[in-house]
Amino acid sequence: MPRFTDDGPLAQYFAEYPSFVPNPNKSATSEFNRMCKVIHLAPRSDAKEAARAAFKDALTQEFNEIYGTEINSLASWQTLCARIGISPIPTTLEECRQIVMNTHVNLVDLTTGSGTIQIFQSVQELSQYTIENRKFFPSENAHAGDLLRYLLRHIFNPGMDSDREEEEEEEEEEEAVEVEAEEGRVVEGVDRADSELAEAEMAQEKD
Repeated sequence: MPRFTDDGPLAQYFAEYPSFVPNPNKSATSEFNRMCKVIHLAPRSDAKEAARAAFKDALTQEFNEIYGTEINSLASWQTLCARIGISPIPTTLEECRQIVMNTHVNLVDLTTGSGTIQIFQSVQELSQYTIENRKFFPSENAHAGDLLRYLLRHIFNPGMDSDREEEEEEEEEEEAVEVEAEEGRVVEGVDRADSELAEAEMAQEKD
């Protein structure tokens, strides 16, 4: 079960602050916030921003160590399926990917949570949980592999791939101007959702 009590990137990160002892039963993000209070890192200070940047690196690297980085790795997708409780685990890449992308889970929980992962019925429920519990996964990080980038692009918009396929079919049947208008509406909706999540993460980082 993923957790940061071993010698992984998160354990190494927290070890840099010997006066703080992380609780392995809590999420990594909540422990980071508690650490900042324990060691008295002032909000918006250079020291806190540096600590936050290093924490994001460690969280991203922790994901990579658990699940891998290759988007077309069957083993990686099967590990994801196992983590969210799928049984039996599919034997093909397509089946694994479809199941994972149709399951709404928090990436911080997926990376550092122990026990059963909480699965949400909708994107809205997941977003509310993420914001209320301040469990934001870094939206962009230099250490992110192709697998993580794919999940980050799609996890809040699980219909993106199917929408794109439908649009391709429409291109063969409709005039180009109609297709462009439809794509504009889709992009606007995705951008608006991304903007709302980005604003929430910015607000969390100001604390």
